[in-house]
Amino acid sequence: MKDLNFPIPTSVTAADVGKVLESDMSRAFDKMVTVTDTEIIVQAHYFNNNFSIIHEEALLDIFETYYHGQQIIISASDGENILNRGILNFFEDLCHKQIVPRKAVVFETTHRQWNYDFTHKKLNYYVVQVLKNNLQPHSEKIDVDAKFVGCTISRFTPIRFRLAYELDQSFINDNFLIFRPSVSKVNEHFSKINGAYTQELEWMKSKKFDEDVMLNHSLEKHSQVGWQASASTYHTLWPKYQIECVAETDSLSNYFFTEKTAKCLATGKPFVVLSGPGYLKTLQNFGFKTYSDVIDESYDNALTPTARVRSMMQSLTDLYRSPDKEIKIQKLNHTAEYNKSIYDEILRKI
Repeated sequence: MKDLNFPIPTSVTAADVGKVLESDMSRAFDKMVTVTDTEIIVQAHYFNNNFSIIHEEALLDIFETYYHGQQIIISASDGENILNRGILNFFEDLCHKQIVPRKAVVFETTHRQWNYDFTHKKLNYYVVQVLKNNLQPHSEKIDVDAKFVGCTISRFTPIRFRLAYELDQSFINDNFLIFRPSVSKVNEHFSKINGAYTQELEWMKSKKFDEDVMLNHSLEKHSQVGWQASASTYHTLWPKYQIECVAETDSLSNYFFTEKTAKCLATGKPFVVLSGPGYLKTLQNFGFKTYSDVIDESYDNALTPTARVRSMMQSLTDLYRSPDKEIKIQKLNHTAEYNKSIYDEILRKI
């Protein structure tokens, strides 16, 4: 068995773990900025779509008005891409303008490697343990009428819309597809673009998406659903499709996995994943196996999200049309069971 490349403490009690998890989670749901006499804490997940000029103006005013020697903590506890979204550049500029000293700034992230000129605190992957607590037992058997591929999308992004469309076009009547963003939300985004996306928008208007019935009963219909809630009903979706297509939080980064991938790892579900280039190698470094013995995983090397979606659809189509499809899917399930054992081993060592 491959050595686990995972941040596991050598001596830790259950109480210690609980404190770490509680601390990480409380940070994740705090205010955008918290100012005290000793700290100024910035929650990077509030900038998950972009770091706008409004954000920049607000933070500049806060630091110029309220910074009096406190430690500055930028918490990216949910795998935020601090470079692509502009947060890192903002603090570089803040230090360059001598509004705050560089030594006062600490980035808390899930990066395993850190190549930037700021103090760095490596955060635990608390989702690994907490997710398991929210998962319910499932039947371990796929439904007789299970679809070939399944995908669940809550938050709208253009590439997730592309993924949903391409999945439905590639596997007509053989996909289980939950897409929570409303037609109005999607139209609002694409209304700013002329002469494109006509087919995709017509498709969405007439498409009847699948539902998480148990979740809908408990929450009403929300465009975004908390990960704990989605994990709690995952056992009802698990048997409805053979392979999961995971739309990870960040389609540009490869260093972080969220509950979206963790649900598959923890429950033995075969998957492909839309994330940044080299993402599958990150999972392999943790000791997990991916599915290259059955699925062409060259999609993981594509440099742009759209190219990865198209390459992924081709890989899945090749499997779908294979005369040995059922035998190959059994091999996928065998690998998925191995990943489940690795996930459980990680939990035992935390």
